[in-house]
Amino acid sequence: MLVSFKIQKFNPEVDAKPYYRDYEIELPERATVLESIIAIKEEIDGTLSFRCSCRSAICGSCAMRINRCAKLACKARVADEVNRHGSILIEPLQKLKVIKDLVVDMDPFWRMIEKVKPYLMPDPNEAAPERERLVDPSTTEDVIRNSLCILCACCHTDCNVAELEPGFVGPAALAKGQRYVADTRDGATDERLKSLSEPHGLWECARCFACTQVCPKGVDPRESIRRIGHLAYERGIRSDEGIKHAQAFLDSVKASGRLNEATLPLKTKGLGVVGMTPMALQMFLKGKVPFPIQRPVPDMEEIRKIFELTEKQR
Repeated sequence: MLVSFKIQKFNPEVDAKPYYRDYEIELPERATVLESIIAIKEEIDGTLSFRCSCRSAICGSCAMRINRCAKLACKARVADEVNRHGSILIEPLQKLKVIKDLVVDMDPFWRMIEKVKPYLMPDPNEAAPERERLVDPSTTEDVIRNSLCILCACCHTDCNVAELEPGFVGPAALAKGQRYVADTRDGATDERLKSLSEPHGLWECARCFACTQVCPKGVDPRESIRRIGHLAYERGIRSDEGIKHAQAFLDSVKASGRLNEATLPLKTKGLGVVGMTPMALQMFLKGKVPFPIQRPVPDMEEIRKIFELTEKQR
């Protein structure tokens, strides 16, 4: 089949800005996007630059944006992309500096991974075992699931929060952190939870599930972030504004069945809400400030039953 590609090109040494080049190439139905761009490089444009290695969705090096979504080029099938979009648009991963064409500088991503200390830290007060430290079977699911991560950066570069807040540690790093939080061989659980709960940590997650959607290995970073937050809350690590916001949200629904947007900023930021006065004034002038006193919803008893059942299951 004849397939049309539009590929972003950019060599910072000679180009003022990125541009797109169109290609057409005959491909077999079974071809992957990676096989296609290799063919384009060999047959049409020898200057096209990209990374690849295993060709088996194991190394993660061929991650790129394919039709506006981060994917592994070796896993994406040309026929699927053409059926869905008609043609194929290929761009480098977002939020990372382009070195040349589809090759990006991964250093910022590696620095986020380093922040979560991705290695076991045994309790220094615990005597070393005579043999190896065994994994508790109850935590095997978390350890194995998060160990499937191939560090391709798809989830990190498609993360909506990372787009707005460059300091956000990102879903890949948080999932990696949860892998060690869950490991019973690690002796720094509380230390890790406190670190992951700091500003730019787990509570900045917008719960949009974009990371889980693009993960090519089924790691489900959002579920890992949820589990970290749950454990941090259970252990009393609740000083971050993010968890205060979540608690205020919960209290509001528990009290009236509604979200009280008027009191939410005060309960989240405390006296820090004073800095939001100019925005509050603009909202007031536009009629956007909600009334702080709310009547409970008609089926409030049903909502209370949900809370009661949830608390019994904890």
